[in-house]
Amino acid sequence: MTLSEKVAMHKWVKELKNELKQLGKKLVSGGTEKAQAEEWMKELKESLELGHTLHDDYENAVSHVKTAREAIVRILDCMGESPVEEVKKSFDGLIGNLDMVYHICVIRRDDTDFIFTMTCLRKMTAEYNGENTIMLRSELENLKSVLDDASGWNAPDFLALAYFLIHEKESELSEMESEQRNAYVISYFNEHFWEHFLREAERCEVKSEVISLVRRTIIGNIG
Repeated sequence: MTLSEKVAMHKWVKELKNELKQLGKKLVSGGTEKAQAEEWMKELKESLELGHTLHDDYENAVSHVKTAREAIVRILDCMGESPVEEVKKSFDGLIGNLDMVYHICVIRRDDTDFIFTMTCLRKMTAEYNGENTIMLRSELENLKSVLDDASGWNAPDFLALAYFLIHEKESELSEMESEQRNAYVISYFNEHFWEHFLREAERCEVKSEVISLVRRTIIGNIG
């Protein structure tokens, strides 16, 4: 993170804290117990901050998936035709992008199949000499298939995902398919926090402020 990004993040966190403080006061004025309002604001602040980070990291990972898919197509097209050193440079760029595709909702860092594929790819590209490319082509095509699948998954509700990760272990999601995971964390979030909190916010006539705050902070299925 650059200095300017750090400054912007610090400013954003400060503004978020102030907004939540005012929101908490309105809940108390509306009849919510002070301790409960403070607890909810704490939960919401932590979830919004993590959700914001998860969203930004997700966008970055998805961008690198797109770039990697395009790079694989170009490499498959020119491999065996272009000079070896030129292709090797393309491999370096591809691997650099592949190192940035990790995210809990894109390519998981504990995905052993992907890690094994990356290990094989690094070895084969290092040994590339323009000949005997059948195995390397097959590995690239398999890799592109994995990235194609990942690019077709729906984005998660980042607020719900953040809340879940704050309270539970990430490993609980490791065996779930994308849509199953998305539905699971939303259900967990609604049951343990969001539905009850929103009912109280609506009673205190601040629901629209809550929704606006979340939508300005992260992208999620808010309602």
